[in-house]
Amino acid sequence: GNKRVKDAVSVFLRLLVREPDNAQVKRLLAKSVAAQDGLSFLLEEIAAAATAASALAFLANSIKEWGAVQEAATLFRKATEAMPYSGTYALNYTHTLEVLYDMAGALRSVHSFCASAASRLLPGVSVSMPLQEVADILGDLVALPDYTPAQGGYLNADPANRALEDGGTALGWTWGGKVGASARRTEESCPLGSTSYSNEALDVLALLCTAVKVLYVSGALARAARAAALVEPLRVGSSKPLHETLIRNEVAYFCCARQLMEEFPIEWDTEAAKRPGLFLAGDSHCLTGAWRKVHLRGEARVLVPLLTTGLKAWHLRDDGQFYPKKQFLNSVKGLPRGTQLIMAFGEIDCREGILVSVSRDRYKDLAEGIQVTVDIYVKVLLRLIQENGFEIFVHPIPPVLNETREVVKLYNSILELEVAKVANTKAAEGKLHMLGFFSALLSPDRQFLRPDLVLDGTHLSPRYVEELDKALSRIK
Repeated sequence: GNKRVKDAVSVFLRLLVREPDNAQVKRLLAKSVAAQDGLSFLLEEIAAAATAASALAFLANSIKEWGAVQEAATLFRKATEAMPYSGTYALNYTHTLEVLYDMAGALRSVHSFCASAASRLLPGVSVSMPLQEVADILGDLVALPDYTPAQGGYLNADPANRALEDGGTALGWTWGGKVGASARRTEESCPLGSTSYSNEALDVLALLCTAVKVLYVSGALARAARAAALVEPLRVGSSKPLHETLIRNEVAYFCCARQLMEEFPIEWDTEAAKRPGLFLAGDSHCLTGAWRKVHLRGEARVLVPLLTTGLKAWHLRDDGQFYPKKQFLNSVKGLPRGTQLIMAFGEIDCREGILVSVSRDRYKDLAEGIQVTVDIYVKVLLRLIQENGFEIFVHPIPPVLNETREVVKLYNSILELEVAKVANTKAAEGKLHMLGFFSALLSPDRQFLRPDLVLDGTHLSPRYVEELDKALSRIK
């Protein structure tokens, strides 16, 4: 077996050097590197280049895409060790740790970059960045026990959150009006829209945006607010709209988290926070419900987000290799049997996947495309019930975008039908429930999103949690 793995790594590596864009070669290389000892053979094979950060990062990106995530993380770690002051490698490494659902590791990666790069001039970065301040915000957090979603993340574990408990005070975006001198300094050094960021500077900014997102998703809410106050002036300072750059995803997450903290601060409920979390697994839509309070079978519970960036239901099919599937599986891996999980995926299928596939004649029409995707999704839900012992609540697809609302309506009706079909079968063990509040999200004529639920054009406003709460309260 070992010699075969060694030969395979060697052959596919040579092919990749010749055809660096060949997806098939990347897939085969990923498969062989993920096999036993595959990574050691790869490092042996690239011997002299094994300390060249660019070679390591290129290989890491090639295999990560095809699911060899753990191995990609090792390669990215080596790249960051070879070039500790590169924001680009730090960003790639951090994102890979997110896919492993190692949130503590992701924050340590940001911290280590910020702490070591703070006192130096970074290659290609001429703008002053609040690296030392962000390192200070993360400082004692990275010393805490590792983030575990099963324990409610950092919500209870992070001492900085104690400030939110005083009489249930809401967490204001400037954290009680005290922005601190460091944030003001950044604001003055960045007048509106005059800064042109190099690619290297954009990657550092993306890393800081990612830190805010990870802090928010892992429940370190007070720190997320403080970090956001430092990063916002850099975003506003850009002379080019950042959603037109390569870091648009990181910035979109940052803007969403920042807007939620600013406009819809979390109300702290000590009693609810002590109970086991009710998990909300989703793509970026899980941010709006995150850490808010709902009721299930008479008990107040806090929604603990499990974020999988970019996951389509389609990715979850049995032979799917794409890394968002890995991230989802990693996010639920540590949850105990009996965990209650709200599943909120499918919006990206409606926005991208299905329409494209219909236009390429993969399906005869929209309904068939949706049916295939919903079947994959329901199969995964049943597997989570049978193998992980979860109880699952299926969240409707948010009808946020005007362009895809008709697709979303059809998708939801097919999803409701399929869940109803299996909910009472032996396979579902009485643990599969459809949360039927889709209609409550639409305007009375069913043509638009309810106006008070508009947030940023992409996500629902947290006001929608009231409807989610009603639907959960109806479950016996």
